[in-house]
Amino acid sequence: MDGFMGIPIGLEVIVMILMYATASSQNHLADPYDIFGKHFAAIGGLEHVRAESTSYFEGTLSTSGLEGTITGWNKMPIYERQQIDLGVFKQTTGDNGQHKWKVDSNGKLLIQKDENVLKRRELQKLNATFDYLDRSSPTFTLTFEGITKVGDNDCYVVKTANNTNTDYVLTFFNLSNFFIEKQITFTPERESHTLFSDYRKVEGIWSSFRQDITDLPEGNTTTIHNTVFKPNIVIDTGLFEPPTEDIRDFRFADGNSSENVPFEYIWDHILLPVNVGGKERLWLLDTGAGISVIDSGFAADLGLKEFGDVKSKGAGSSTSVSFVQLPPFSVKGLQFDAQVAATLDLKNVILKKKGMDAVVGILGYDFISRLVVKVDYVKALISFYDPQSFEYHGTGTILEAPLKRNILTVLATVDGKYTGRWELDLGADACDFHYPFAKENGLLERKGIEHAYLGAGGLSFTRMIQFDSLELAGYKINNPIVGVTPDELPGSFGHAETAGNLGNDVLRHFVLYIDYNRQQVIIEPGDDYDRVFPVSRFPLQVMYNDKRQMEVIFVPDNSPISEAGFMAGDIVVAINDIGVEHLNGLIALADLMKAEAGTSYKFTISRNGTVLNLEAQLKELYDR
Repeated sequence: MDGFMGIPIGLEVIVMILMYATASSQNHLADPYDIFGKHFAAIGGLEHVRAESTSYFEGTLSTSGLEGTITGWNKMPIYERQQIDLGVFKQTTGDNGQHKWKVDSNGKLLIQKDENVLKRRELQKLNATFDYLDRSSPTFTLTFEGITKVGDNDCYVVKTANNTNTDYVLTFFNLSNFFIEKQITFTPERESHTLFSDYRKVEGIWSSFRQDITDLPEGNTTTIHNTVFKPNIVIDTGLFEPPTEDIRDFRFADGNSSENVPFEYIWDHILLPVNVGGKERLWLLDTGAGISVIDSGFAADLGLKEFGDVKSKGAGSSTSVSFVQLPPFSVKGLQFDAQVAATLDLKNVILKKKGMDAVVGILGYDFISRLVVKVDYVKALISFYDPQSFEYHGTGTILEAPLKRNILTVLATVDGKYTGRWELDLGADACDFHYPFAKENGLLERKGIEHAYLGAGGLSFTRMIQFDSLELAGYKINNPIVGVTPDELPGSFGHAETAGNLGNDVLRHFVLYIDYNRQQVIIEPGDDYDRVFPVSRFPLQVMYNDKRQMEVIFVPDNSPISEAGFMAGDIVVAINDIGVEHLNGLIALADLMKAEAGTSYKFTISRNGTVLNLEAQLKELYDR
């Protein structure tokens, strides 16, 4: 399944888009190029607009319960710098003419290498030269989409598409004065709706001084009030450069590494002891988490104050998170300074139901990105290295792994033909195709075992299917079981620009070196590279309810579970006349279901107060 929290942190906002107006027109237009032409003619001609080579703006910004300031500098055609300050939460983004970069709320520098970002950057450069106004443009196409209302105003709708990617923009021009009332930007994974208002004339050009932005599917809203706008000012291009030094908010107790730190491997998750505020607890290591997360109850115990309320996409769903200032913390041999972390009710929403009550947080991007991390699944050991001094001298394969949404992505191929970039997700117990990739490749109708999984947003569903092979870094895993989400979902399984998630059921075959600074992953075959791991032969899906009872959460139709007579809501009381309280939790129950085919169990269950005995016989569910 997907990582515990695929939180794509970072406020992506639309800033200071200049809007213009013309005189009223009595006759409706149908030519999109004419509409744009009148739009620019109203401010004195296109050449006047082209002459605006630089700009500076500042204003206020409010979003998700946070308020602060926004400042930006731009220089044609691609140079930019934007600073957001929301108090504890700060972010700076820029483009120095060579690449886009970002410094997040915890001071980490990221150079954007994701191919989708690079394509959009090239389109941005063409936009800056007004290439879309050329009827014979080899890249852009304008189409008239009709007339519709935005609020009380009738508007022309013009679609701007391109042949570089599938992104497009709908622009809504006020029918009477040609002010732009609204724009909707569509990408494969999201929509951004921007309303423009408070137009003011600056040096002869009408500009919108207020933008109200809604991002879908999460529904987060952002309002920007521009207070200052200055065109054609002198800007030193050095302003657009990223910081020359990255954040150093960690220290090793001895030298430049902390090696062979033991971890617990439970439910195919990596758990590490972390000391925060003098309290040592287990935290889950998750490369699929775009930010570190602390359980809200544990945060309260530490006296941490929450701020903000952001909707975020998780596994198959969306959920709301707040933020805290996490105090300094340590892992064996490694000390970290204070960081901003997300907070939500992990324990009650997820962890208690899976029997992982001891876990109080998730070590995500803000922890892992500082280090080179070696994971040896067989030995249950993890090592941390300073990226400035790390050198690799092994025989493994080095994979380029550009970051997308703060998650490393690597090329992998299923069945020799389903190739794409997969998100490296150590917070996921299994591998899953994302819905758009599965749909495009005709995988939605493949037969498999229906499965429910629990994320921060509640239960979602997938179909576990056995494939012939999965190839990663030149290594082949035979008969992998990969989930296919049969329905389109708003969360991370709906990501359209990656093929899927690579989880621990495949990654445990290898030794991994995870290097965020170089955006690389090194893969070595581990001692379990050729091992055939046991799988469930009776996929009974059980979680703890609020009374700490083992409750059946999902029974697929026409499945071994339904054939045995189970129903959702059944309480498992005993197995072979041994009370479940004598088992070692849900993990022990899951292990019993991995016994040899032909093994039989007598389940004693309680259904609406009635005690029943059901017989379950294990059998092969997949061809091995």
